[in-house]
Order: sequence, then C-alpha cells, then structure tokens
Amino acid sequence: MGLAPKPIFLDPTGHRAWGLRVAAGIIALAALALFVSFMASVAFAPPTPATAEVVAPVHGPPLARKPTLKLAAERKALFARIAADRRARAVQAPLVAADQISGAYFQPWVDYALASFRAHASDLTHIYPSWLSLGADGRSIVTTSWKSPTTRDVETVARTNGVRIVPVLQNAERGAFDIQRVKRMLDDPAKGAAVINALLTFVQTNHYQGVQLDFELLDGPTGDKLAHWLSTSQKSFSNSSFELS
Repeated sequence: MGLAPKPIFLDPTGHRAWGLRVAAGIIALAALALFVSFMASVAFAPPTPATAEVVAPVHGPPLARKPTLKLAAERKALFARIAADRRARAVQAPLVAADQISGAYFQPWVDYALASFRAHASDLTHIYPSWLSLGADGRSIVTTSWKSPTTRDVETVARTNGVRIVPVLQNAERGAFDIQRVKRMLDDPAKGAAVINALLTFVQTNHYQGVQLDFELLDGPTGDKLAHWLSTSQKSFSNSSFELS
C-alpha cells in the first residue's frame, strides 16, 4: 500500500476553520434577516387600491341636429322674409276717395281666396278680410278667423301692392248671424265704448287702415240705435286717422 497524501490546506492551530464557521454564521444570519424583512413587508404592506371599474359610456340616441346646410338655408329664408316684410311695411296705403274705392272681400276659409287676391291685388285699393266677430257678451271682439294661417300672406300681398287692409266685423260666428249680440252692445253704453276701444287697439297694433261693419238681421229699433253708435264710433276712428264703414 502507498502512503496517504498529505492535506493541501493544513492548519494545525484551527484558526482557519474557526473563521470559516464565523463567516458562514454571519451569512446565514444575514439571509435570515432578509427573509424576515421580506415576509414582514408582505404581511404589513398597505392594501393596494382596487382597480377602478371601467364603465363603458352609455350611448343614447344621438341628438337631432339639422345638417349645417339646412340650417343655413332656413336662416337665409328667415332673413329674406324679414326683409320682404320691412319693404311691405314701407309701402303706405294711401287714402282713397269713396268713389275711387276698388275693394274685394276675403274669406279665409275659402281655399282659392288667397290665390285670387294675389292675382288681383294690383287692381285693388281695399281688401276686406272677414276676420272679426262681435263677442256674445256684446263688449268684446273675437279674432279666431284672424288667426288663420293665411293672415300673414294677406298682409304681405296687400302692403306690397299698397292695398288698404280693412277687417270686417260681423255679428256672426261660424256663419250664424245673431242680433242679440248687437242689442247687448247698444243697450249698454259701456259695452259699446269697449267695442270701439277694442277695434281701435286691434287696427293700431296690426297696422291696418280701419274696420268695416257687417251687422245683419237687425230690426228697426236696433238699426236706429246702431246709427247713433256709428256716429260716435266714426268720430273716434277719424280722430285716429282710421276709416269706419
């Protein structure tokens, strides 16, 4: 048998072994400290905020928006109508002598009435629209027919052609003439005065030239009272430069 080989690292004093053991212990303690620190950070870390839920926007029906071109066209039409209305108002309907009057009646419920007026407006001095009714109380006026869709067109055509607008006041509503309305107006002076004031306010506000009366189915006494009321009414209208017939 051969001799056993000698150790490469021989430390008879044992200092090297002791140093190695100390170093290993220090490394082990450091590793343990790191491990404990990591576990503590996991255990006591503040809670992570929950991820906000992403909600998809709710899309309702789109807002109705008119195309830009359509809005522009509507604005242009509006301005054109305003300009036409201003030009129409600038045409003053002159006073006309009684023997020179060329008038026509306008009934808004007749389909062809507006077309006929347009065709003959240049030949007329007066247009008499059936717009007003004496109220059943004998002191007010009813303007239901005046609120017809054709009213604005009648005004424009008349003013463009210098035709005087003289609305008609009737003692009728829905085609039925009623003498009692006239009697109530004439039997009470306050009611008669209220009707005159209402008519003057109406023609002044709407830039008309007067009023024509169409009271039918009257008896003798009522006709006599009406003549007196007309005399008073004509003075009020004439003082305000309006005509009453």
